[in-house]
Amino acid sequence: DTPALVVSTVDQAGSRLLFQGYGMSEYARPVHAGLTGCDSAFVLDEAHLSQPFAQTLQRAARWCAIAQVPVARPPVLVQVTATPAAASKTVVTLDKADWSHPEIKNRTSRPKLVALQEATEQEFAPRAANAARDFLQQPNVQVVGVIVNRVQAARDIFNRLRGIPGLDAFLLTGRIRPFDREALLSQLLTRCHATRQRDPNSRPTIIVATQTIEVGANLDFDALVTESAPLSALKQRLGRLNRLGLRDSAQALILHRLSDKSPRPDPIY
Repeated sequence: DTPALVVSTVDQAGSRLLFQGYGMSEYARPVHAGLTGCDSAFVLDEAHLSQPFAQTLQRAARWCAIAQVPVARPPVLVQVTATPAAASKTVVTLDKADWSHPEIKNRTSRPKLVALQEATEQEFAPRAANAARDFLQQPNVQVVGVIVNRVQAARDIFNRLRGIPGLDAFLLTGRIRPFDREALLSQLLTRCHATRQRDPNSRPTIIVATQTIEVGANLDFDALVTESAPLSALKQRLGRLNRLGLRDSAQALILHRLSDKSPRPDPIY
């Protein structure tokens, strides 16, 4: 037996677990199901985005545990996330030594001052664009993030900011072609990556994005404008505000969209 460390997507691992491996013959599927589900452990990154897969693994483990003739030990699941969907009896968190570490202390103790405002459908885009520009007028604020829930809203805000003299504006959404996305990220990382070299003379920058930057984006904004969203999503977005704790404090604005057509919540959430 040779231990294996496999890096995979949710779709590839999940299809194998359920005897439906993508691109495999019907004869190979049981083999991969056995390799995936027997004596295995899963570390599910950004688990808050993959709860159906987490539930599938938990059910598979439950069936393995009650089998009259066990084939192998049930799969082990470790969920890695800053915003867990539900409380668990076994949670690994920071301990006392971690909290006292200088870098972690800076990241977790710097205050983030948040204001909440309401805006109608017509007011939303101009209010968000103006708020981002207002933040740039504050001392030592060079990079402002604007995160909204819809692609069209992001485009509307971006169009109001593009072409303004002395200001660089970027649009980042999940619908960008991979080639364009990589080219755009290469420009963005020098402006807003958490470990970037901070130059006090760099041009003011506003990054307008959708939820696409809530995952796997090690970005660091000096100020933030965000559309209202569930608390777990807001935590992810605020995690990109003063990410390394290099500022004594940081400010954010939450804009709550008032729908003119229906009182129902945003269908995205």
